[in-house]
Amino acid sequence: MENLKDFAKNYLNFLKSNLSVKKETAHEIVLPFEDHIGDSIVCYVDDKKENGMFLVSDDGYIINNLIDAGMNISKKSSRRKTIEQICMLSGVSLSDDNEMTILSSEEDLPSKVHRLAMTMLQIDSMYLMNIVQ
Repeated sequence: MENLKDFAKNYLNFLKSNLSVKKETAHEIVLPFEDHIGDSIVCYVDDKKENGMFLVSDDGYIINNLIDAGMNISKKSSRRKTIEQICMLSGVSLSDDNEMTILSSEEDLPSKVHRLAMTMLQIDSMYLMNIVQ
């Protein structure tokens, strides 16, 4: 493990150099992770709401991208139920228009963005189920 003593520092440097945040209508956070077609995983953070919480969202990208790739994710499908269960276990809300969201305080924002990103990646990996049919 001696060779890995600087791993945490180097990994954090990797994340910092491959992460970007810019303000458009919402803050767009481009993370150093990619979906099944090689696009960056992106989360959007709206400005504070009245209750002091931030809304973090994928803007419906992941699930709509799977649908565009030909995956059946109708409301009654077993895949939709799997997606709903993944979201529930992650503490992520799923809307009827396929948007995944999570509410966060300012202090918890980094961990909630990370949680949403990991949920996005987990659901995106369902693409593999579509190609092995």
